[in-house]
Amino acid sequence: MDNGSLIEGNAYAQGLLLWIMGQGSRVRVKSPASLVKDVKDELQKTLKYYE
Repeated sequence: MDNGSLIEGNAYAQGLLLWIMGQGSRVRVKSPASLVKDVKDELQKTLKYYE
């Protein structure tokens, strides 16, 4: 990994999503695909507030 860390664990999806969103552009979700989709969906919803 380039200048990064791998975080692994078990968490409730909603709590994990809230934590990820709180990190902003400092994190990138790579898997599982369902979490990647949830993050993308949440970001799209957020962007709509700024159109």
